[in-house]
Amino acid sequence: MPKLVKPDGKRSARICLVGEAPGEQEERQGRPFVGPSGFKLAGWWRQVGLQRSGFWIHNVYPFRPPANKLSAVPRAELEAWTADLHQRLAELDDP
Repeated sequence: MPKLVKPDGKRSARICLVGEAPGEQEERQGRPFVGPSGFKLAGWWRQVGLQRSGFWIHNVYPFRPPANKLSAVPRAELEAWTADLHQRLAELDDP
C-alpha cells in the first residue's frame, strides 16, 4: 500500500518547492525531499544562505509511483492530483 507523503514546511513560507513524486526515502520517512535529491538541495541552499525551514515543500503526486515512474500513474489520477495541488498552493499564506 503506498504511503502518503504530506507537505513539509510552514504555510507562511515565502518559497514553495514542488517536486514530481516521492522516492523510496521520502516514502519511508513520510516527508518530501529527504532522500538523495533532498541532500543535494540542502547543499545548494546552504551555499546561498537558505535552509529547509524557509520552504513549503510538496509533490504534485504525493505517493511513490510504481517502479519510481510517474508515467506508471494513470493519467486521470495524476490530473486529479495536479488540480488538487493548485488548491494546496492557494491555501498557503503568501508564497
